[in-house]
This record gives sequence, C-alpha cells and structure tokens, in this order.
Amino acid sequence: MSEPRSRAERNAEQRRKAATRSRAWRERRKAAGAPEARDIDAALAEAVSFYVARDGVNIAISPLALAAMARFVLERDGFDPVVAAAAVAARTARRAEHDDPHHMPSLSPGDPERLRPPKSGRWITPVSTMLKFVNDRAPRVDR
Repeated sequence: MSEPRSRAERNAEQRRKAATRSRAWRERRKAAGAPEARDIDAALAEAVSFYVARDGVNIAISPLALAAMARFVLERDGFDPVVAAAAVAARTARRAEHDDPHHMPSLSPGDPERLRPPKSGRWITPVSTMLKFVNDRAPRVDR
C-alpha cells in the first residue's frame, strides 16, 4: 500500500492535470482555427499600429475598420475567418464595467471622490486629468 501523499503533492498533481486539460483544450481550439485572447489582442494592436503609421497624429479609426483589420491579421496568421470575426467581436464588445461611474474608464464618470483606486493603491495621474480626458473624448451614451 502506498504512503498517503501530502497536500502539496496532491495540489501539484491537480495543477498538472489542469494544465494538461488546458493544453488539450487550446490544441482543439487551435485545430478549429480559433484564436486565443492574446492572438486577438496582438491583431488589434497590429491594426492600431498600422493605422497610426498610415495616418500619423491625425488618426481617426472607426471601430469597424479596426475590427476588419484585426480580422485580416488573424486570417493572415492562419485562423478561420468566421471564427476570427466572432472572436474579435466578442473581444471588443461593450463591457459592463464601462457603464460603472466608479470605474476608470467609464462612459458616465461619476464623482471623483468615489472612483475606485487602482491596484497599486493610489492614482499617479490626477483624477481630474483622467476625467477631463474621458469626458472630452468618450462618446456620449444616452440612457
């Protein structure tokens, strides 16, 4: 009969099994032509970089053009175009936290005193500067 294993050994085995399952899941998704979040993020960053290089400081990228360029990049990199289009749409979809007035950035920024602090504990950029930037450039959302 084998000796009872320690908690650390059991945890290590569980982590190994979880990692194996994750690798298998990623391989199945890759075989189906599905990009991972990091692939989508890299494609979006390349799309932004392209438009900055093309248009310079007067850049004005429409969300549709950005998504289309990211889809082209993903297709170029070997991902299924239909799956890539859905993945880009999901990755760039509106997020609930952007409706929260205490989140930064927010579509409807609230009282600066109630703004959630960053993970580091305090804002380095003055909150008033951030709110001015958000208010000057954020699209207005009618409720």
